[in-house]
Formats: sequence, C-alpha cells, structure tokens
Amino acid sequence: MKGLWADGSSIYYGGSGVLGDPGVSNTTTTFTYSDNPNDPLGWSEAALSNPPGDRRIYMSVYKDTLTSQAEWIQDYVILQAPEGSAEESVNYLIQKADSAIAFYQNPSSDCDIFVSINELNQSNIEVYPNPSTGDFHISLPYSMNKSLLNITNTEGRLVYQKMLSHQTEMKISLDSASGIYMLTVDNGDILLAKKIILK
Repeated sequence: MKGLWADGSSIYYGGSGVLGDPGVSNTTTTFTYSDNPNDPLGWSEAALSNPPGDRRIYMSVYKDTLTSQAEWIQDYVILQAPEGSAEESVNYLIQKADSAIAFYQNPSSDCDIFVSINELNQSNIEVYPNPSTGDFHISLPYSMNKSLLNITNTEGRLVYQKMLSHQTEMKISLDSASGIYMLTVDNGDILLAKKIILK
C-alpha cells in the first residue's frame, strides 16, 4: 500500500505529513498520524492536539490481469470506533483488528466483525443447536413473506438458499465442510443475520 496525497505526492512522517513543513522528516509513510495515541511522544493526532473530528478514509487500487476462468476474492474489514477519546478509540480498533486477523488466520476462532450486517438485527434470529453437525432449527422473530434465506461460507460462497413464505420456524440440513457460516434472511427492506458454526 502506498500513502499518497490527492496530488500524488508522498506522505512523510511527522508534523503535517508534507515534506518541507516544520517537524516533517524525510521518511515516507503509508498513512498520516501512524503512531498509537497512547504514546505521547509519537506522531498521532492526540499528540499534536488536533481538534476532534471524523477523518476516516480508505482507498485501494490494484491493477492486474486475470486469466480466463480465474477467480479473485478480496476481503475487507472496515472498523469504526463508536465513541470515546483518541486513546479509547485506538485501543478499541486495535482489539477489533486483532480479532479480525485471528479470524482470517484461523476461521474457527471467534470473531464478532461482519461487514454490512446491522448488529441490532444479529440477535433476532435464533439458531440451535449452534454449533451443529449439520441440522439447524431456525426461529425468526416475525414472518418475513417473500424473503430469501442464504447461508454463505467465509469466502462469501453460497452454500444454501431457500425462499421463505410466512414461516417463522424451520429446520435445515447443511452438508458442507466444518467452519463458520453466515445465515441471512433478506426481504429487501429488512436484513437479519446470524453467524452459525458447522462442526
């Protein structure tokens, strides 16, 4: 990853990050304020006493040629600290990032981060037993007519799909590899989600 300003110039460690400004070194870096704000001597927005504000930004560009029938899978973890001081926010993000890294290194580990899933809706689906050897009982909080129940693996591949009518209780059987899966029920307006584990 390259850290660049909008004009294409490099970001430099220290101060404003612009080469030639006071306190800026000759060392390039991939992003600004890269030190932990828990370190009062490091290069962080907290150490520089910058005013509070939301400065999230992410951009990635990758150029390559895929051969015919080739497959390319990319995963992104986007984290946001919901509240707290600079130190509290960074500590929260470090903990969540460590959880995501552990999950990708060992998919059977516990990870509570799934992008684009409304956390308020995750607990609305009851699934038991969970973990299971393949037979799951699913209980929805209410009828979701014309909803699609999908189960995907950690690579995002669909392993099970069923169109729902008015049922709120159902049993399903999965004949898939052991691991962690995401169960979603979507009617276009409401998305319910639950992590399930296949032993």
